[in-house]
Amino acid sequence: MDTTITLKMCCFSTVSRKLISLTREGRDMQKVFKITELLKDKKSGLSDGPLSRGAQISCTRGATLDTDGSVIFTDFNRECIRKLYFGDDPGLFTITGNGESGSKDGDMSEAQFRSLTGCVCTKNRVIYAAEDFPKRLRSIDLNTKQVSTLDIEFYGKKKVSRIIDMCLDDDENLICITKDVNCGDVITKINLKNNQMTWIAYQLRFASKMFGYNAIGLPFIPLRICYAHSNIMYAMGKDCVVELNLNSNTYKYLYNQKTSHLNMGVMSDFGLDAKYDIYIVNREGTLFKIYTKTGCIIKLRLSTFIKLPEHLSSSRIIHVPLEK
Repeated sequence: MDTTITLKMCCFSTVSRKLISLTREGRDMQKVFKITELLKDKKSGLSDGPLSRGAQISCTRGATLDTDGSVIFTDFNRECIRKLYFGDDPGLFTITGNGESGSKDGDMSEAQFRSLTGCVCTKNRVIYAAEDFPKRLRSIDLNTKQVSTLDIEFYGKKKVSRIIDMCLDDDENLICITKDVNCGDVITKINLKNNQMTWIAYQLRFASKMFGYNAIGLPFIPLRICYAHSNIMYAMGKDCVVELNLNSNTYKYLYNQKTSHLNMGVMSDFGLDAKYDIYIVNREGTLFKIYTKTGCIIKLRLSTFIKLPEHLSSSRIIHVPLEK
């Protein structure tokens, strides 16, 4: 039986505007990655088309997979949502946003955005994108070509929070890390059918303010979140990774820099593959893997003399894990 695995990852760097594709094929989990620089040190801009013919990117933030395997990402500086498609001649395509800052809803061709950060895309091809200033959550329906702004409620009251990171659960509810004015960075769930927000986890130092809420107390600030399956998700801090079990409202460490024999440095982003194992990149561009079933951690080798872009903490690692 052929057990060959193909892994794809895309890495954006705000500082150098690099776009790098990593691929690995083979049975050996330690096999060297092949790295292709799709876009390197190009002039910042909004030009669409093949990367080989001068397509441009600016300041990438959030990213998600489309149903066809392409990458949808937000452009913080250019106020738009774009797509990276693969194939023999990879390229960029602007989905919505014309580079002008604003809050206009309606047709995708006329909609405006401001300070876009995270985004996700549902199976029905609806994109949900967060805006930093002002704090808003926008809906972009790729079927009807319409853009709208969601009104989020928190226990009966309108609630607007700054969204740091976001993903979708099994029921396509929105799982977010939000910055609450009174309670710091918390993990929340937004039911996209009724726009109701509830808390999942909070920082333990704010425990006195969480009385009456059924949520998990965490001893660190969550920076990234990934949902796996069956109410199991993973949260990353600057020096730790934990598994959250929403069935039992508990957590456990998969990696803790204070107690681990392996020092990953300051972690920048992480993502899951099809087996729900975790890939982590740190600020120096080093790639690690955590096997979630066994807790084993390995450092992945890259091609000689090639490293991932540095300063990744200022942007986002776009992980596109595909297994066939």
